[in-house]
Formats: sequence, structure tokens, C-alpha cells
Amino acid sequence: MRSLLQLLSPRLRAIFRRSTERPTLLLSTLVLLAPLLFHWRNAAPLPPVEAKVTRLSSKVVTQQRGLVTSPTAQVPAATSDGFFTLESTAPVPRGRARHKVFYSSALDREMDYWLYLPPNYDSSRRRYPVLYVLHGRGGSSSEWKELGLFDQADTLIRQQKIAPLIIVAPQGELSYWMNHANNGPRWGDYITQDLVTHIDMSYRTQAERSHRAIGGISMGGHGAIQLALHHPELFSAVGGHSAVFRTEAEAFPFFGTGADYQQRDPVSLVRDLNTPVPFALWLDMGASDPWLPRTVAFHEILSERGVVHSWHVNPGGHEGAYWSGHLRAYLEWYDEALR
Repeated sequence: MRSLLQLLSPRLRAIFRRSTERPTLLLSTLVLLAPLLFHWRNAAPLPPVEAKVTRLSSKVVTQQRGLVTSPTAQVPAATSDGFFTLESTAPVPRGRARHKVFYSSALDREMDYWLYLPPNYDSSRRRYPVLYVLHGRGGSSSEWKELGLFDQADTLIRQQKIAPLIIVAPQGELSYWMNHANNGPRWGDYITQDLVTHIDMSYRTQAERSHRAIGGISMGGHGAIQLALHHPELFSAVGGHSAVFRTEAEAFPFFGTGADYQQRDPVSLVRDLNTPVPFALWLDMGASDPWLPRTVAFHEILSERGVVHSWHVNPGGHEGAYWSGHLRAYLEWYDEALR
């Protein structure tokens, strides 16, 4: 005890001696000195903590540094009375991908899809907007995932560059995502009736048109625009990424001919049938893409009709390297359109 008193300043030693004459004061003094006693007993120096003060608007926040290397949760707002609040240093969890199967009554078979759930999905009760992404001809439900869409979305969400969302990538085989002519398979109904209903019933979605988008690459770009033109009540934002619009001479037999073909061709729907375009629309394509001329024609028809849309011609061809190089731009546009 004598050595402890020697560590104290003269003033603290005087307070301690006076407190021995008054039990209540002694108890309070011991409580105040407890941390010092513990530190002296263990003789281990406390590790230094580096901190900085960051001013957010008119409020001040204390932020610890050097505790974690991964992105941290959002700093809570400081109180109006000027007290400091400590920034959360808990790592932001990652989103996750799942491979799922469900039964489609339109096709009378089980169909698979890849699903991306954003960070904190399991630990929250919030509902999320949904982006449906359709693969190209010869691709599969994993195509968008393999291009890096899920990883890119996860990075942007964790960096708070875009709002959290659910992404669904279904299997479409070689269908062109349409109900085939002559009472063929109902691939369009499989998406617009079965899949959308299944997702809204199985996951915490914002199940309104304003919170639902659809896009696709190549065949999937055609499919996304065609489905949205026939079902404007379902989608508020639509993306055609290197969309392939086949002329009637180039089309597959399941497009049908004449009026049947026109009902399945987005260019004919907008030009000849004067179909409304009541959704945000994005079109992009590589400058060396062999399918560019007809997409340019579609863009010009939209412009003549006064349909506001995003139009982008970039360096590149009809290939995975082109699409993977523009994933961030796609996601940021969908995020803005869904807001």
C-alpha cells in the first residue's frame, strides 16, 4: 500500500488519507482507484489506441482506427448535444449465392435458378427489390454468376454504392424467353407467372412493379424487353445488354410468321404495333458486335417516338469480356432506376 501511495500525486495522497477517517468517502475513493490498483498489480502496460475525430456536417464522431481491415458498418449519427459516439468496427458480412430448384406449372417441370441474397438478409426483416437477369443463347442459369455479377453486386452493396437487392438468374435453355408459336412451350409464362410468384412468396421481396427490374444479355436482352413490353405491370426497369433482335428471316420457327412473329419481336412491337414503353430502358452494345445494326434501328425507332432511354455503344464485341467489363455500370443503372 505504501508503494501504491508513492505512485499517487500529493493531492490524491491527501484525499486518500482523509478518506480513511470517513468510511463512505473511503469506499468511493477505492472504487475510483480500482483500475489503477489492477494495473499496478499486473504491471502490464495497456495497448495504445489510435483514434481520430471526424466531423460529419455539424456533428462530431469518434472513429477508432486499426482494429479491423475489412469494411465497417455505417457510422451512426452523433447526438445533437455534441456527445461522441463510437463507430461500429464489426465487419460487414458478405452476401451469398444459392442454387435453387422450383416447379413451373407453365412448363410442367422443375426449373433451376441462381439466387443472390444481399448482406444481412438472414439477420434482418427488411424487404428488397429484385433484379431478374436472363442468360444468352447457349448459356445457362449460372452465366451471370460466372461473369461476376453477384461478386460485383456484393462489393457495391458493402461499399454502400448501391442499395441491397435480390438477384435471380433463371434457366432458359434455347427458348428466347417467349411463349412459342403454335401452342409450343410457354417459356414466357414460366418467367412472368411462375418464377416471379415463386420468388415473391419464398423471399422477402418488395413485390411491386416499382421494385422489380429485368435485364439480359444477347438472347436474354431480347427476352427481357419482349417480356416487359407484354407485361408492363411487372417491371419498372429493363436492360438490353447486347440484345439480339432477329429479323423474320433470321428468326427460329418458334417465333412464328407474320402476326405471330410481330408479337414476339420487340422491334415490330414498338414500330408496327405502336406498343407503349412505360418503363426505364437501357440499351448497350459493343461497337464490333455483328448484331449492332438492328439494335441501332431499335434505338432510332425509340428516339423517333420520343421514348426516353439510355443508349450506349462501347468498344468490344459480342462476348463475355464485354459484359463482365460493364457489370458495375449495369448495376448502378438498375439501382438508380429502382430508386
